[in-house]
Amino acid sequence: MHRRMRIAAATAALALLALTGCGSGGENHLGTVYTVEPLMKEPLDRVEGPAAVDQGKRFSIAVLRNVSAHREWKPAAAQPPGGIVRSVGSSSHQTEEERESDGSGFTVYFTYEALKPGKTDLVFANRCGNPEERCHSPGVLRTLTYHITVR
Repeated sequence: MHRRMRIAAATAALALLALTGCGSGGENHLGTVYTVEPLMKEPLDRVEGPAAVDQGKRFSIAVLRNVSAHREWKPAAAQPPGGIVRSVGSSSHQTEEERESDGSGFTVYFTYEALKPGKTDLVFANRCGNPEERCHSPGVLRTLTYHITVR
């Protein structure tokens, strides 16, 4: 019985370490986070950056996803071109305030690893910016391009 409890406790501790990014040299699993702030009035195709990242490091682009505000983001390509960076996944987080507010969204983190020196663009598409989608709204942001430089 005690052995099962110790195993369960160890498993829970390892899961917590993995979720917080601890245990891997203390580095946060999101790396440096670049947040895209929503504007009240914005162009349909927006450009951000440049963001400078060191080779071998992780970084994330954080965007607000909110279906009721017609913001449903996804990378335009599974892997960015050129082999400068590679996608390592995505995750999301909703604050207590966002959970309690009707119609609010949550933050989505698209995480990448910087592989080699160079420049690349990360392009994200808003599903609701596409006229072929049911949620389409003519005045919403269509794309977001983030210029990345790996040193």
